[in-house]
Amino acid sequence: TLLLKAPQWRIARKAFEAVVMHPRALAKIEPIVHDTLQGLMAGLDVHAQSGEPCDVVGPLNLTTLDVTGKVAFGIDLHASKADDPKERLALAKVYDEPQWWNKYPPGSKEFGVGLVTALREAFRLFEIDQGSVFKPLGLLLPPLAPALRWVLQWLPDKGRQQETKAWTAVISATKALSSSWRAAQTAKGSEQSKVCGISGSSFLAMTLSGKTLEAGEALNETEFIGQVYTLLMAGYETTSTTLSASLLLLSNNPAVQARVHDEIDRLLCGKAPTQEDLERLPYCCAVIDEGLRLQPPGFPTRLTTEQVVLPELNITIPKDTFVWCTAYTTQRDPAIWPRAEEFLPERFIQPGNEDVAPSNPLAYMPFGHGARMCVGYKFALLEARLILVSLLQRFTFAPPPPSCPKPKYCSGMVFSTKTAWLQVSARS
Repeated sequence: TLLLKAPQWRIARKAFEAVVMHPRALAKIEPIVHDTLQGLMAGLDVHAQSGEPCDVVGPLNLTTLDVTGKVAFGIDLHASKADDPKERLALAKVYDEPQWWNKYPPGSKEFGVGLVTALREAFRLFEIDQGSVFKPLGLLLPPLAPALRWVLQWLPDKGRQQETKAWTAVISATKALSSSWRAAQTAKGSEQSKVCGISGSSFLAMTLSGKTLEAGEALNETEFIGQVYTLLMAGYETTSTTLSASLLLLSNNPAVQARVHDEIDRLLCGKAPTQEDLERLPYCCAVIDEGLRLQPPGFPTRLTTEQVVLPELNITIPKDTFVWCTAYTTQRDPAIWPRAEEFLPERFIQPGNEDVAPSNPLAYMPFGHGARMCVGYKFALLEARLILVSLLQRFTFAPPPPSCPKPKYCSGMVFSTKTAWLQVSARS
């Protein structure tokens, strides 16, 4: 929604509201999260029993990708399933098959794994040190961007070719899903509608059916695909990074983790958390909020629609200029945040903890602010909180042995965690 202008921005936001912002829509996401968590839980159980440390980034990535895939596309991407290793190895080759999106039906393992591979490649190639070698030059010297785009169009390097392959696959697979859903609606009651396999409550189906929009409102194909990707950004790598960061912080702050365990045990008594339960788990929710403060995965970005003058800084920002907000530094600024480098979830539980609250609440901006704040923030928070509570019901996380690699981070479309080794133990 960042690049859309009115009225298309309002149409896109209305579509999001019906699928990932309205309370009734969010209630449908809850069972998807719990169903998808089974693979992650099984994998962590193995590490808890063996005593071997676990890099939680990969499993969390696949889990959030599966959840978001079901919400966005309405199909099972089979990303987090614990399949037979030989079968998984064979399926991994699907991505390299020519036009695999036309070869395999939506809902099949082959289609899901092909789309998963394409999406993960697309996100990976957004990283600064991945993709085209010209990317850093374009970021450092924006005036050169038009010339660089011309060069990459006619003389693409290896990184650019990889980017083209990934994005072609993502766009083509989305088009194939759209065509499959439309064909199923045309052939209701026939065999086609039975094999379509696309959930009617997904963003794809709700938007294509027009249920989220009024007469005369529509997104063209390019805009629609862009909004699907926006939803994937909200629920996939940003949420996975938030969870990885939160688990790392909890492992290094056992007193905070013990308080979280106590709140969960007292209020849930062993039952799976629901959306309503989260309202009774303020400290657990505050852990995610504080994790987002210390490790914000996104960079709030705006495009100026007119010239902006900042007289106090003697700066003039021209019209049609991208402005990137440095949430990481703002959210760790000691002039705004008392004990800024400490992990203190209670700062988000007010009243009662004013001594650690920020002097300016607008300094907290993991999702941005205003009318253009991230449209998927409610979905992302619900997903992250449900997964965190479910994990901490079953496990305790501690720092790994010194021989394990240190956490690694990288910057691309999001500021993400690349490795996060933890010691996992089962709770009685």
